Amino acid sequence: KEQPLAGYESEVNGTDITNTKVGETKVEGTKTWNDNNVTDRPSSIKVDLLQNGKVVDTKEVTAETNWKYTFEKLQAYDANGVAYKYEVKEQPVDGYKSEVKGYDITNTKVGETKVEGTKTWNDNNATDRPSSIKVDLLQNGKVVDTKEVTAATEWKYTFEKLQAYDENGVAYKYEVKEQPVAGYESKVKGYDITNTKIKDEPNVDPKDPSTNPKDPSTDPKDPSTDPKNPNTNTGNNSDSKVPPTTENDKPTLLPNTGGTSAGMSSILGGMVLFLLGGILLARQRIK
Repeated sequence: KEQPLAGYESEVNGTDITNTKVGETKVEGTKTWNDNNVTDRPSSIKVDLLQNGKVVDTKEVTAETNWKYTFEKLQAYDANGVAYKYEVKEQPVDGYKSEVKGYDITNTKVGETKVEGTKTWNDNNATDRPSSIKVDLLQNGKVVDTKEVTAATEWKYTFEKLQAYDENGVAYKYEVKEQPVAGYESKVKGYDITNTKIKDEPNVDPKDPSTNPKDPSTDPKDPSTDPKNPNTNTGNNSDSKVPPTTENDKPTLLPNTGGTSAGMSSILGGMVLFLLGGILLARQRIK
């Protein structure tokens, strides 16, 4: 009986022994989850098969096969009769750490995580840039920590040893938000923050279109004003006819400011004649 020889299959016939090179092999393994059956466990994973360090095949593994996988009909040796080295490696799964032992893979839920980011200034190195800013860390929308960030750390910030999952195994959602900085607009992309300088708008005093720049005293909205002579009121012209006086249209007597105008004299004269005519008519009726 021949002692085992790697890569060969031994057959004994009487006192004769025949060794046959084995041409094919297979790789079998099982996926194990160490996560307390959390609700966000993925429904499938992908396992790569490496031959001498190079990926030559990939299997999708699910619960339907009890998370088991098999790679069959694999070439055991190269052209020189040297045995190939086969390994398995799982494609990354968010929130899990993968460990390979032989051809078996164990995924363990990661308990901690961290958030890292960088602050960028878009302000042409403005002289009034603040010497520090404050960045809030939000866990599921609630502020749980705050970092003061300065140029001493090249405007970088890190929040470490953060709980990755709640008590039900559901991953926390982490976000960063900068506390307001006067004169800057803040924009967040991932965990990085960019501050852009807000341009100052010039103070423009619009001209009043109702004012004639050559003659500011002229009001074009007042039709009684002569643009050539703003002190002349066409409504008080002595040549104007005096409209009949009504109850709601009695003229207002203005104080004497150095002479009665011709228009006012005409109105007073008319009133005197009207009164005299009334008195004469009354006397004739009495007779």
